Amino acid sequence: MFGEALDVAIGLVFIFLMLGLVSSALAEGLAQYMQKRGTILKEGIAQVLTGGSSDSNICKSFYAHPLIKSLSKSGMPSYIPARIFTMTLLDLIRQEKSVDNKDPEPATTIDKIMKKVAAAGDNKSHIHGVLNVLAMQVGDDTDRFVAEIENWFDDAMDRVAGWYKRWAQVILLIIASLVTFATNADTFKMIEVLANNPKLREVLVDAAEKRVVSTDQGVSNPQKQLELIRADFIKITPILGWTESDWRGTNHLGWWFKKMLGLIISTIAVSLGAPFWFNALQRLLRIRQSIKPAKSPTLKA
Repeated sequence: MFGEALDVAIGLVFIFLMLGLVSSALAEGLAQYMQKRGTILKEGIAQVLTGGSSDSNICKSFYAHPLIKSLSKSGMPSYIPARIFTMTLLDLIRQEKSVDNKDPEPATTIDKIMKKVAAAGDNKSHIHGVLNVLAMQVGDDTDRFVAEIENWFDDAMDRVAGWYKRWAQVILLIIASLVTFATNADTFKMIEVLANNPKLREVLVDAAEKRVVSTDQGVSNPQKQLELIRADFIKITPILGWTESDWRGTNHLGWWFKKMLGLIISTIAVSLGAPFWFNALQRLLRIRQSIKPAKSPTLKA
């Protein structure tokens, strides 16, 4: 009895894993199409340089700089190393002219750098305040000053990564709901089908074991990975989809409540992402392996 319940759980988790892979792939495709990483990074750079205005001259000059343009064909990189940011920022400061439009000396010391930033006026007032704080911490040590700028930038990018993560979570939830409703991945229905269909249950458990083993072994070929995912998805299709029988009882309020609750549970489950369900699948299969060691392939601990 416990073995059957465990197999039902493994089959259900395997379905959530496959739907999570599909949803994650769609979310990532949408993010790339929208250049969302680059867009959010640009907002973060504007926050760092000006306090929020991406239309300012310094932001335009920053993204027009050869070091930044070389990071992406589109001119909007999705990642900027701290070293590249610092080199670009200092170069833009060195290019700044003094108040009298004459400055034959390059800004090679902290004092000269700060004077050039101050001379820029409102154009760099925000960054001047930040750099002034960092300069007071390091004295005349230029190397430490550069390191502090890089650390400050890394801290800012951690916040930017949080912005993207929150956006991605919302998008994944929306896509997961669409995938769940489109495939009729009702949690209650799937549990019922798995509990009453030993053959299908066995197919999904076997596919789950092979999925874990193949991942542990590391399939590096993208084409091979795609073929494995396609083959696994085909195995779960008998339990998914809308049929005429699914609409019986629609005149009862209880049917709607149960159906919507089942779909909502599945939506939340799928939105947790493929890595979450892969880890859960590994744990369940290890439990199964300890019960039926002879029937299960060796899984890594």
